[in-house]
Amino acid sequence: MAVLHNLRVTLEIEQVAAEARKYQDLSLEALEVGDRAAYNAANEVAVHAFLQEKISFGGIMECVESVVQKLGGGAPVKLRDLADVSAIEDDARRYAHEYVD
Repeated sequence: MAVLHNLRVTLEIEQVAAEARKYQDLSLEALEVGDRAAYNAANEVAVHAFLQEKISFGGIMECVESVVQKLGGGAPVKLRDLADVSAIEDDARRYAHEYVD
């Protein structure tokens, strides 16, 4: 029985590690300033939802990815000033809240 338990724990750890790698890959892809702003804002909302047990660990990455793609996902954006960045962050937080609620 201990062998089965150890196997289950090992598989769960490997699954979490795979989810973490996907999350890291997404963060590296968010190179544009607008994408980084959306990524960070959505991440804040998603992590808070995870800590409140509203979403799973993998749900963090799914939420962030969904928000970044919804807001342009790598499309170059001409940002004029910090107000533009704030607007992206506000939109990202709104979409992330919609995703987790």
